[in-house]
Amino acid sequence: MFVKILYRSSLYAIMMIARLLPSGHPWYRWLKQRGGMGDQEVLEVEVGKQYILFYCSSVGEFETIKGLIDFMDDRKVSVVSEVVVFSEDAFHSIKARFRHTVRFPLDFPGTVASFFTNRHPDLVVIADNSVWPYFLDHLIDHHIPYLFACLSPSPHSWQRRIYWKLVRGYLRSASFIGAPGEESYNWLKSQDIDHTKITGNPRVASIAGDTVPPGITKPLSIYTKDRLTIICGSTHRQDEELLAEVLDHLPDLRLVIVPHEPSEQRIIEIESRFGIANKFPGEMIYTRQVTIVIEKGWLRHLYRLSPFAYVGGGFERGIHNILEPAYHRCRIAFGPNHLRFPEANDLISMGAARVIRSSGDFDSWLASGKMSKEVVSQLELYFNYHLGSVGRLGAKMETILAEAKEPDRK
Repeated sequence: MFVKILYRSSLYAIMMIARLLPSGHPWYRWLKQRGGMGDQEVLEVEVGKQYILFYCSSVGEFETIKGLIDFMDDRKVSVVSEVVVFSEDAFHSIKARFRHTVRFPLDFPGTVASFFTNRHPDLVVIADNSVWPYFLDHLIDHHIPYLFACLSPSPHSWQRRIYWKLVRGYLRSASFIGAPGEESYNWLKSQDIDHTKITGNPRVASIAGDTVPPGITKPLSIYTKDRLTIICGSTHRQDEELLAEVLDHLPDLRLVIVPHEPSEQRIIEIESRFGIANKFPGEMIYTRQVTIVIEKGWLRHLYRLSPFAYVGGGFERGIHNILEPAYHRCRIAFGPNHLRFPEANDLISMGAARVIRSSGDFDSWLASGKMSKEVVSQLELYFNYHLGSVGRLGAKMETILAEAKEPDRK
């Protein structure tokens, strides 16, 4: 009860602050756009079919569940899938890729109840670590089974001592929890959560299934060919400060910089830091040291162009997707904020990734050269295991659906 009072008070405080903000503020626009209610458009489910609601909070989490959606489609079972997304930016990106995508409501009792007025899922699949109390209360109260596809509680001690212990009742009420590795699994078991298994990371299937449309990266292939180049993915300001420092004393190095948010302002900012640079897509001058990718959606196609990748975010809230460059056998570097990402610790222990804190660390990482055959072999085993994650989770989903009672759909 205390947890819910504290949680609800925090939500109301955010709402009250947002109401005082000017109409141009992102919070104000976000609240007005979503209306706090989520999307009311309801997916039609034919009689005889079962309905799975997939929840994700970001594009990255959509990649985690995309393989599971494809799995159910490939099995040609009588299932209809719908994706519900929290982030407004992610919603538009995912909607362009998956038609049955709707917005998640603000997590109040009334808004959650309204969202579910004409929704009666047979199963809810939560991509990652999202625990929304009123959302999960609704599922529990209405006997709707839910599972976590890839739960990896942060290893930070304060979070495990406080936050995750406060919400562990919701974990215990889940039908199943997929753990990406031993560390997450052992912690779940220590909390008396027995309905969990190490299933691996289903996001790998999405990465493996990525295809590059013919010819679209040819200008960058020419730019990087036979030249020491680093693909710098999802960079932030502090990442770019470090990269500029490295570039000052390595005149033969080339950088392909893919900013996390390629807004016009950020592109101008990066240009001012690095000087004259190519903008891709656009005209390429192959003698320039820096190329800035100015549109979203390119990064997953680019890691195959170089044996070296730097992944941003490690000097701020946390690193971005490192599985994509690892899958393409890149030597990976990132900043120090990586502890809550189990895959980062896995890759570091294999020798496939290194933590960078200074330009000196960067020089040492580059000097270590390409990935050794031993590390490549370890990565192949690692990815082969995780590629099986979709099958393991998909089989569990089929079991839960088989046990679920078909709801009365009006």
